Amino acid sequence: MSAQIDKNIGKLVKELIHGLERVNKETPSVVLEISKYGWYFFNYESLLPREPFELKELIDEGRIDELDNFFLNYFYKNSNEIKIKLVDRHKPRKIIFEEIFKAHENKLFFSSICLALTQVDGICHDEFSDLFFANDERFLPKVLKHLEKEKGFMAHLFLSPIENKTAINSQEKKKDNFPVNLNRHSILHGKDLRYATEINSLKIISFLSFISDLIENNKTRKLKFKNGRI
Repeated sequence: MSAQIDKNIGKLVKELIHGLERVNKETPSVVLEISKYGWYFFNYESLLPREPFELKELIDEGRIDELDNFFLNYFYKNSNEIKIKLVDRHKPRKIIFEEIFKAHENKLFFSSICLALTQVDGICHDEFSDLFFANDERFLPKVLKHLEKEKGFMAHLFLSPIENKTAINSQEKKKDNFPVNLNRHSILHGKDLRYATEINSLKIISFLSFISDLIENNKTRKLKFKNGRI
């Protein structure tokens, strides 16, 4: 009996280790692939019961409508919490965030998308004195150097959409290399006239929420380090 219990425990431990190794190794590429379809998120818990690996399978099988429907439902279900989170973290921008969500609710998607994109730059400048959409010598966001300093395990898993180009911050001429070509430059410079849809508005809100989550994680890590807890 004891030998069988030990054998079962050993098997469970091996499975757990294998699962953790898979999460550590594969999550960044899975998160990056999902972001190419315009959806951004920072942790597993928020996506239960559809973990990222399962969502990646939808992409591999060409079931993009199911991927979009999952995130549409998720962000509608949690939109008020996301708004509260943004306002709580970035209090001077309270009126702006409220206007973004009000514009979305009123189907003013040109307005909600443009305003949300400006706030991605704004919250990054507040925290790092750098704009998200300003690139470094690697042609990646300048804020990446700040996020990499304190990224820790969680940001290691979910930072890949910043460590790599996606359509949102790619060069305009390269945006069509992505399956969803929402591009900040094309939108804010008035070249794209077809972006104003409900799903695109939620995608940009997901991006704004994602950047806020990365900033908050960075602040928390710095505070823990300062207090000697890391």
